[in-house]
Amino acid sequence: MPSEHHQKQPGPVKETARIKAALNIASKKSIHTAMHPGIHKGFRIALFTRELSMQETFEQFATLCVEEHPAALKILDLILKQKRERKMNALTNKYDQDLYSVIDFDNPFEEDK
Repeated sequence: MPSEHHQKQPGPVKETARIKAALNIASKKSIHTAMHPGIHKGFRIALFTRELSMQETFEQFATLCVEEHPAALKILDLILKQKRERKMNALTNKYDQDLYSVIDFDNPFEEDK
């Protein structure tokens, strides 16, 4: 009967695979993102019904972007357009507020009514 000191060691092929897997995990970059709880829930449901994880979905989309896949780039362009529109709307709202502030400002040269 083999003693506990003589446990079977993994073969060179399994050991190499284990080392490669460990290196692969160590070399991956992680991302952290925050999203609205309702969006998160809906996204998780959409992925769950397709048996996909967020990890593999984000990684695949990133790969498509790197490979310049037209559909992925179209999504990026849409996101950029929406971002620019939000910035323009914010600037327009700020301009409108400033304009109303100037109009409401008491003019020192105006005669009292």
